[in-house]
Amino acid sequence: MDITFKHLNKRLGNKISNLQHKLELEAKQIGCNLIRQQHTVPVSTPTLKRLRFEDTPPLVRTVPPPAATERLPENIAMDTSIIHPEATELIAQPTSIVGPTTTTVTAIVQPPPRITMYDPKGSELIEVLPDTTAIIISDESLQYMSQEDLEPSWQLVIQPGGEILDIAETATTLLSRSINVIMAGGLNNRNGSFHPNTDAMIRNVLRLIEKGYNIHCLGHSIDLDLKTEEIKHIDKFNRLLEEQFKEKYIHPPPSDIVSMTKDRLHFDSSTVLRILDTLHAYLPDTCRSSSP
Repeated sequence: MDITFKHLNKRLGNKISNLQHKLELEAKQIGCNLIRQQHTVPVSTPTLKRLRFEDTPPLVRTVPPPAATERLPENIAMDTSIIHPEATELIAQPTSIVGPTTTTVTAIVQPPPRITMYDPKGSELIEVLPDTTAIIISDESLQYMSQEDLEPSWQLVIQPGGEILDIAETATTLLSRSINVIMAGGLNNRNGSFHPNTDAMIRNVLRLIEKGYNIHCLGHSIDLDLKTEEIKHIDKFNRLLEEQFKEKYIHPPPSDIVSMTKDRLHFDSSTVLRILDTLHAYLPDTCRSSSP
């Protein structure tokens, strides 16, 4: 009512006397001739259909119909005989037009995870993705490696608390002649102790290499801030692996560019990237993704 009076008063001014009162009288007459329906019109329930992105219709804003128990007569209209002709023309015009709007739905496909936290005692298996060309099996020292850091066709399997024995055993379960498997352990052997079955497991891995499987061993990077005894143990650990794996041994980055977190359990982000650079330089070009 206020909006109608505002528009009429703006256009007509004082041409109609007592305009506000006349509008109120006319507004009270609206809907007085409504009649009750004798029967309720049954409303059918639409059949549910599974929604798919490609079948989604445009979203159209509609005005809800009158209640099922009431019907507006077709000839109902406002009596405008007491209103100036210019006011009648203004009332007949729609105040706004709402057109159909289309909603575009975009499906966001998340890439499959390429970093797995693996517990050999659990029931979950390691999923090797179809496009994988290299799998790094490591203890928790590479836990700061992100999926964005990895080559798109590489995977990282992290075994928290895993010794070189555990990592070697996992490597024997991921056998594929088209995939390069990199063993990257040593964190949990830097105290100089090894499981009694370590030598037997390493010999098993070496036999698989002789059969043509691409299994490699990355030496453990040394942080010079470690205790002197730990540095000696890791250095001896790396020399033993190099003697046994020979050309399948990958030298770690130099110690002067290696650093770990304060807890001395994880390589920091810069060292993780240097380790990845070392693997890029060692592995064949076929291990690199063809995507830019």
